[in-house]
Amino acid sequence: MRAVSRPLLAVSLLLVACGRSSTYQPADQKPDPPRPMTGPCALEVSHALLDFGSVVPNLRKTLNLELTNRGDTACHLTRLSGADRDGFSRPAPVMTAVDIAPLATARLGVSFAVSAAAAPFDHTGTFSFVSDDPMHPKVEVALRAHLPHCGLRLASPATVTFAPLRPGQSDVRVTTVTNDGDADCNVTQVALDGDSSFTLGQGGAPFRLEPHTGHETFVGFRAPLALPAKRETVLRLTVTELAQPVEVPHLATVQRCALRASPNPFDFGNVTLNTTATHTLALFNDGSETCVASGFVLTADPAFSLPVLPGTLTIAPGGSGSVLIRFAAFDSAPPHQRTGTLRFSVNDPAQPQATVPISAFINSICTEAGQFIYTVDRNGIFSRFDPATLTSTAVGTLSCMNTTSPFSMNLDQSAVAWVVFDDGKLFKVDVGTAACTPTSFVAGQQGWLGFGMGSVFDSATGKDTLYIAGGPTDMDLGTLDLSTLTLTKLTEIEAPRAELAGTGDGQLWAFSPAFATVNNVPLLVRLDRADGGTLERHSLPNVTSNGGYAIKFWGGAFYIFIGGDVWKVPRNTLVPGQSLPTTPPVRVFNNPALQVVGAGVSTCAPVMGP
Repeated sequence: MRAVSRPLLAVSLLLVACGRSSTYQPADQKPDPPRPMTGPCALEVSHALLDFGSVVPNLRKTLNLELTNRGDTACHLTRLSGADRDGFSRPAPVMTAVDIAPLATARLGVSFAVSAAAAPFDHTGTFSFVSDDPMHPKVEVALRAHLPHCGLRLASPATVTFAPLRPGQSDVRVTTVTNDGDADCNVTQVALDGDSSFTLGQGGAPFRLEPHTGHETFVGFRAPLALPAKRETVLRLTVTELAQPVEVPHLATVQRCALRASPNPFDFGNVTLNTTATHTLALFNDGSETCVASGFVLTADPAFSLPVLPGTLTIAPGGSGSVLIRFAAFDSAPPHQRTGTLRFSVNDPAQPQATVPISAFINSICTEAGQFIYTVDRNGIFSRFDPATLTSTAVGTLSCMNTTSPFSMNLDQSAVAWVVFDDGKLFKVDVGTAACTPTSFVAGQQGWLGFGMGSVFDSATGKDTLYIAGGPTDMDLGTLDLSTLTLTKLTEIEAPRAELAGTGDGQLWAFSPAFATVNNVPLLVRLDRADGGTLERHSLPNVTSNGGYAIKFWGGAFYIFIGGDVWKVPRNTLVPGQSLPTTPPVRVFNNPALQVVGAGVSTCAPVMGP
C-alpha cells in the first residue's frame, strides 16, 4: 500500500515500498504478475495565501492557484466559492467543478480589481472548495490585496486662529498637510472662501504631495477698520484622489471699539402739542475692545435737552450704555419740524467724533386716544392694548359685523380706525365705542379684497402714507389714499401674505407668518418705501404663528399679535445683515379668548421707549 502524509495547504508525497514476500521458487516456475495498486486523491495546493500586493485602481491583476493531484485516482473539486466579493473574482468561464487526473496539475485563476482607491485600502477574502481528498475534504486559500492611496492628513489644528489685531496690523498663519499614504496626492486647487481680509501666501498654488512628505500653506490676515470685528474664512484644498475637499476654518478678531447708536437718526416722530417726551438713545459696543465715550454736547433747537448729563460712558465689548434726550412740544408756531444733533467723542478709530441727528414733529392733530394700539379679532371684538402696561381692554363689538369677518385694520393720526373685511368693504370705526361708519371705498379695486395696512409718517410734511399689502399675488405692495379712497399698486415684495407696520420715524416693515414663508419660519423685513426692495431681513423662529396675525410698532418695539398672544421684538435687537435678533422675541401677553386679525396704531404713538 502507498501511505500519504500532507499539511492543510501543501501536499507532500511519501512513497512506501510494498509487494509480496517470497520463498524459493523452482527455476522453471514463473513469478506471479504484480497486482495493480490503487490510492486516494491526494491534493497539493501551491499557495496557502494569494497575496496580490499593491494593485492600482482600474487595473486588473490575476494570480494562479496551482492544484496538483499526487494520488492514484482523480480528484473531484466542487463548491468553488468565495472569490467573488470585495474586489476578488475568478476569470470567466467560472467553473463550479474541476476534475484533476492523477499526477496532473490544474490552474485556477483569481483576479482583483476596483475602480477607485476608497477605504478600506486593504482587501481580504477567501477562496474555498470541497474535494474528495480524505485528508483535506475542504480547502481554504486566503486572499489579500492592497490599494495604494493618497493619505492626506491635516497636521495643523483643525481650526486656525489669529491673535487679536488692531486695524492695519497683519499676521500670518501656516497650515500643514502630510501624505501618510503610499500614493501621490494631487492638490488641484488651493483657495480661500470667506472674508476678503484673508489672503493666500506661500504654498497657495496647486501641488503634488508624494508619500510621507508634507506641504505648508500660508494664510495672511490684515485687520480692516470696518466691522464686523469677528472675521472668518475657509482654506479649501481640492484633491483629485479625495471625494471631499480638505477644509480648514481660519478665525480672526479685529481689536477695536465699535460703537453703534440706536436709533440713528434719533426721531421722536409725532409729538402731541403741549406734551413732553423723554426717550433713550442706546449705545452698543459691537467691537472687541472697551469703548469710552465722553464730551456729550447737544446742538439743537432749545426744545431738545439732556435731562441727565452722561459724563463718561465706559462700555465693554457686547455691552451697552444710554443717553436720555428730552423734547418739549410747547411751541405751536411753525416750523413744526424741529432738528438737532448729539455729538460726542469715542475711542472708535472709525468714528472718533460721533454724531447722531435728532428730530421731532410738533403735531396739533394727535390726541390721547392715539397713544395706544387697537385690535380687532375674528368675531369683531374691538380692544385697546396698552404696551406700557401690557393690558388689553375690550371696547365693544363692531356694529358693522355682517356675513364676513374683519381682515385687517389701521389707525390714522386722528385716532380713527379703518377696518377692512374679508369681502373688501372698508369701514371707519370709533375707537371709543366700536361704532362703524361705512365708506364709499370700492371693494376689489385692481383685484384687491382683504389687505394688510400700515401708516408711515413723513416728518418733513407732517402727513402719513397708508401702505397696503397682499393683493392678487399675496405679495403686492400698494397705497390707499384715505381722502379719495383710491388704491394704487406699487410693486411686489418678498414677504407673502404680509401685515404691515409703519413707524412714526419713516420706516415700513412687513411681517409674514410661518405658514406663508418658504421655510416655515416667520419673517420680518424692512422695505424700501420707494421700490419695495428689502433693506433688512430677519427670521423669528420662536414666534408661534397659528391663526390670525397682525403687527404694529410702538415705543421702539414691534408688537406681533398671533391669535391671543402678543410677542415683543425691540427694534434695536434687529441688526442689519444679521438674520436673527440679538435677543429672542418674548411673549408678553396672552388672552385665549381673542383671535386677533388686525391691529392699528397712530403715528402719534411713541416712536421710542422711555
